[in-house]
Formats: sequence, structure tokens, C-alpha cells
Amino acid sequence: IESLLTGKPIPPDVAYDIDGNATADPSRALQGALRPFDRGPKGAGLALIVEVLCGPLVGATFAGIGDKDNWGNLVFAIDPELLWDKADFEQKV
Repeated sequence: IESLLTGKPIPPDVAYDIDGNATADPSRALQGALRPFDRGPKGAGLALIVEVLCGPLVGATFAGIGDKDNWGNLVFAIDPELLWDKADFEQKV
């Protein structure tokens, strides 16, 4: 949105237009989609999970279905001690 307002192009290879073509045009990117942060299947999978958790799970819009103004919100907390010893976790972080 900042690039659109300032008239600057977005970096190449970060977005697709509505036809699935890479674009540096911010207005075309807003009609299409952003690429996953890692530009691979892991980022795409993570993005899908976030979309599902923040969409249909909480009764919000998903994949264009539903009220377009209901973006959905989800807050969740993970207790690292369920997976790691607290001291080990703090050392690794």
C-alpha cells in the first residue's frame, strides 16, 4: 500500500497479479497475491495454516467466502515447556 501511495514499484518477485504473473506494480499485486516469505512450499504451507486459523476457524472470511470486512482474529499462546526444558529453550533463544 505504501508503494501504491508513493507511486514506487515493489521489489521484483514478491507478488503476483490476478493472473498469477510476477509483478512489481503495487496496484496489480493488491489484486493478486504476495509470495510466501521463503518463496517455497514451507512458506506457502505456513501461510495456508494461518489463513485457515484466522478465517473459518473463527468464523471470518476465507478464500473470498463470507463478509469481506470480517478479516478474523486469532490469538494463541504456546507454552515452550510442553516441548522443551525451559532452561534449554531460553539458551537456544
